[in-house]
Amino acid sequence: MSERWPTVFQDEVGIYDSFSRAEDDGGKLLKRLLSLAAFRGKSVLEIGCGTGKYIELIAPESRSYVAIDSSRRMIEFARRRCEHTDSVRFIHCNAEMLPIPSSSFDAVFASWVISGIVPEQARERAVSEYLRVLKPDGHFWLFENDIGGEFMHMRDPASARWDRENVGWMIESCGFRVADRVQTAFRFPRAVDARRTMGFILGPRASDHIIKHLESRIGHNVLIIHRAKYEGR
Repeated sequence: MSERWPTVFQDEVGIYDSFSRAEDDGGKLLKRLLSLAAFRGKSVLEIGCGTGKYIELIAPESRSYVAIDSSRRMIEFARRRCEHTDSVRFIHCNAEMLPIPSSSFDAVFASWVISGIVPEQARERAVSEYLRVLKPDGHFWLFENDIGGEFMHMRDPASARWDRENVGWMIESCGFRVADRVQTAFRFPRAVDARRTMGFILGPRASDHIIKHLESRIGHNVLIIHRAKYEGR
C-alpha cells in the first residue's frame, strides 16, 4: 500500500488538519449524524480525535466530552484548537487499552479509526474496549468510507479494498449495521491545495488525478455505522 496514513498521524499534523478541514463540505454528513445520534446532554467519548474538528462540532451538544488519540501531537493540536470549548477532557492513550472505567459513556464516536487498526486481533481488542466503556444502553457511531466517489477512485486500490473488507468485518463479526449512506465532498481552497494534501497522503495516483481534473472539490461517499452496546451479540 502506498498511502502514508501512519506518517501523517504521527508526524504531519498540519497535513492531517488540512485534510480534516476540507472533509464534509457543507456539513451534510455531520447534520445527518446529529439527526440519528442522541448526543445532546449526553456523555460522549471520541476515539481518535485527530486535530479536533469533531470536538468543536459535537462537544457543544453534549453534557461532557472526552477525546482520546494515540498521537501526542494530535492531542496537543486539538487542545489548542478547542481551548474555548467547554467540558472537554483529553487523554493520550492506546486505542486498545483505555484508562477509563466500564460503563462510563452514553455514546462513543469515531471517524475513520477502526479501519486503521491492524492486525485483526488488535481491531477486535479495540472494539471490545470501546463497547466496554459504553453504558448498558449506550450507542457506538462510526464514519467509514463507502464505495464509489472520486476519493475512493483516486486511492491506492489495495487501501480502498482494505476499507471495504474492514466494513464487512465490522458488520459480519461485530454486530454493526449501516445506518445511512451520505454523499458529501472534500472542498479545498484551490486545486493546488487539494493536490498538496491528497498527494502527500494518498500518493501519486491522487496527485495525477487532481492535476488532470484541476479539482478543488472531491466527491466522497461515507457510511454512518451504528451499534447499540448489546445489539448483535
